[in-house]
Amino acid sequence: MVKVFLKKAFWNHYDHLGSLIPLNLLWMGVGLPWTFLGGVLVLTGGTAWAQGRAEGIVWILAGLDLLWVSPPTAALFSVVRGYVAYRPERVGRWFGALRRHFWRAQALGIAVALGTGVMGLGVGVYLRWGVVGMLLAGVLFWTLWLWNIAALFLPAVLAFQNPPFVDAFRSSIGLVGGNPKFSIPFSLGVLLWSTLTGMTGIGLVVFGPASASMWVATAFREMTDPEASPDEELRGWRDIVRPWEG
Repeated sequence: MVKVFLKKAFWNHYDHLGSLIPLNLLWMGVGLPWTFLGGVLVLTGGTAWAQGRAEGIVWILAGLDLLWVSPPTAALFSVVRGYVAYRPERVGRWFGALRRHFWRAQALGIAVALGTGVMGLGVGVYLRWGVVGMLLAGVLFWTLWLWNIAALFLPAVLAFQNPPFVDAFRSSIGLVGGNPKFSIPFSLGVLLWSTLTGMTGIGLVVFGPASASMWVATAFREMTDPEASPDEELRGWRDIVRPWEG
């Protein structure tokens, strides 16, 4: 699965690189309120972490939750889901998807961030309870990590399946729980990719959140769509070097 996924993700980027730029600009322009609030939480958490306060990581995760599980990101996935299924899709679909998914995506984002905050607070409390508390804190810490991995797939669940509020959580958690060997390293890869591409202005505009959504949408379809097949993408490296021979 991993080889097929990487191949499809590469060619999805290759075919639609020109569309990622306007999608990123839309996300950054319309998404300013989410960028501001999420950015404040991330910066606050970064400052706390730099001062040696472990709760800083909780603020960072909550800020990222609000940035990612948001109406602009759900709208991104509504466009990208067509790309990863090898269907033509207009960038203009983003606006209709933003209106359609706005309130549910916003409620999911708030719920995810609150869940992160509550679990982070619980870890801090348990750590003061001695040996038993440390064991409980360890269990809750891993739950917090899996909770945020599930949050990575929430916008995809919303765009692909359009489920009710509670069912969206069930689907994303079930996806991670059913594919831990893939979803856990995949989430770290997306985080690393987003960090590297976001370090420069050009990388943020060309790749940015639209690229991250392409990675996640490709993975989501491979794990959930029975029609996804290796035969959908038969191109190889020769098609890059000598495309006229394809």
